[in-house]
Amino acid sequence: MNSEQRWLLLIVLFGAVLLLGVFMVTLVILCYSRKRASDRKKERMFPGLTSNPEQADTLHRSIINQTSATTIPLDFHYNDCLTCSLIQMGSSMTYSDNSCPQCGRIAE
Repeated sequence: MNSEQRWLLLIVLFGAVLLLGVFMVTLVILCYSRKRASDRKKERMFPGLTSNPEQADTLHRSIINQTSATTIPLDFHYNDCLTCSLIQMGSSMTYSDNSCPQCGRIAE
Protein backbone atom coordinates (compact mmCIF):
# COMPACT_ATOMS: atom_id res chain seq x y z
CA MET A 1 0.00 0.00 0.00
CA ASN A 2 1.47 3.32 -0.94
CA SER A 3 1.15 6.52 1.07
CA GLU A 4 -1.71 7.94 -1.04
CA GLN A 5 -3.85 4.87 -0.40
CA ARG A 6 -3.11 5.05 3.34
CA TRP A 7 -4.16 8.70 3.46
CA LEU A 8 -7.32 7.92 1.52
CA LEU A 9 -8.15 5.04 3.88
CA LEU A 10 -7.48 7.28 6.90
CA ILE A 11 -9.74 10.02 5.54
CA VAL A 12 -12.54 7.53 4.77
CA LEU A 13 -12.33 6.00 8.26
CA PHE A 14 -12.28 9.43 9.88
CA GLY A 15 -15.33 10.47 7.85
CA ALA A 16 -17.18 7.28 8.82
CA VAL A 17 -16.46 7.82 12.52
CA LEU A 18 -17.53 11.46 12.25
CA LEU A 19 -20.73 10.47 10.45
CA LEU A 20 -21.47 7.84 13.11
CA GLY A 21 -20.95 10.44 15.85
CA VAL A 22 -23.32 12.90 14.19
CA PHE A 23 -25.90 10.12 13.81
CA MET A 24 -25.63 9.18 17.51
CA VAL A 25 -25.96 12.80 18.69
CA THR A 26 -29.01 13.29 16.46
CA LEU A 27 -30.57 10.10 17.81
CA VAL A 28 -30.04 11.20 21.42
CA ILE A 29 -31.55 14.63 20.73
CA LEU A 30 -34.61 13.07 19.06
CA CYS A 31 -35.18 10.64 21.94
CA TYR A 32 -34.84 13.41 24.52
CA SER A 33 -37.26 15.72 22.72
CA ARG A 34 -39.75 12.88 22.30
CA LYS A 35 -39.60 12.10 26.03
CA ARG A 36 -40.16 15.75 26.93
CA ALA A 37 -43.16 15.91 24.59
CA SER A 38 -44.56 12.78 26.24
CA ASP A 39 -44.06 14.28 29.72
CA ARG A 40 -45.83 17.49 28.69
CA LYS A 41 -48.72 15.46 27.28
CA LYS A 42 -49.08 13.60 30.59
CA GLU A 43 -49.06 16.90 32.49
CA ARG A 44 -51.91 18.17 30.33
CA MET A 45 -53.89 14.96 30.83
CA PHE A 46 -53.37 14.86 34.62
CA PRO A 47 -52.98 18.43 35.82
CA GLY A 48 -53.55 17.57 39.51
CA LEU A 49 -53.61 20.40 41.98
CA THR A 50 -51.79 22.75 39.63
CA SER A 51 -55.03 23.30 37.76
CA ASN A 52 -56.74 24.62 40.89
CA PRO A 53 -54.43 26.88 42.94
CA GLU A 54 -57.15 27.72 45.48
CA GLN A 55 -57.64 24.06 46.35
CA ALA A 56 -53.87 23.54 46.53
CA ASP A 57 -53.57 26.43 48.98
CA THR A 58 -56.42 25.07 51.12
CA LEU A 59 -54.81 21.64 51.24
CA HIS A 60 -51.44 23.17 52.13
CA ARG A 61 -52.95 25.15 55.03
CA SER A 62 -54.81 22.05 56.24
CA ILE A 63 -51.64 19.96 56.32
CA ILE A 64 -49.76 22.68 58.19
CA ASN A 65 -52.55 22.94 60.78
CA GLN A 66 -52.64 19.16 61.29
CA THR A 67 -48.91 18.78 61.71
CA SER A 68 -48.59 21.72 64.09
CA ALA A 69 -51.48 20.44 66.28
CA THR A 70 -50.17 16.88 66.44
CA THR A 71 -47.61 16.15 69.12
CA ILE A 72 -46.58 12.75 70.38
CA PRO A 73 -45.42 12.51 73.96
CA LEU A 74 -42.46 10.21 74.36
CA ASP A 75 -42.35 8.24 77.61
CA PHE A 76 -39.18 6.41 76.74
CA HIS A 77 -36.58 6.33 79.50
CA TYR A 78 -32.95 5.83 78.63
CA ASN A 79 -31.39 2.64 79.95
CA ASP A 80 -27.81 1.55 79.79
CA CYS A 81 -28.88 -1.87 78.56
CA LEU A 82 -30.52 -2.14 75.14
CA THR A 83 -32.20 -5.42 76.06
CA CYS A 84 -33.85 -3.73 79.09
CA SER A 85 -35.23 -1.07 76.74
CA LEU A 86 -36.57 -3.76 74.40
CA ILE A 87 -38.18 -5.54 77.38
CA GLN A 88 -39.93 -2.30 78.42
CA MET A 89 -41.25 -1.86 74.87
CA GLY A 90 -42.42 -5.46 74.75
CA SER A 91 -40.04 -6.51 71.99
CA SER A 92 -37.95 -8.85 74.12
CA MET A 93 -38.56 -11.41 76.86
CA THR A 94 -37.13 -11.71 80.36
CA TYR A 95 -35.95 -14.84 82.08
CA SER A 96 -38.46 -16.69 84.27
CA ASP A 97 -37.32 -14.71 87.34
CA ASN A 98 -38.06 -11.37 85.52
CA SER A 99 -34.38 -10.56 85.03
CA CYS A 100 -32.78 -9.20 81.88
CA PRO A 101 -30.84 -11.81 79.90
CA GLN A 102 -28.13 -9.25 79.08
CA CYS A 103 -27.40 -7.40 82.32
CA GLY A 104 -29.35 -9.34 84.97
CA ARG A 105 -31.36 -6.32 86.13
CA ILE A 106 -34.90 -7.12 87.37
CA ALA A 107 -37.48 -5.81 84.88
CA GLU A 108 -39.97 -3.25 86.09
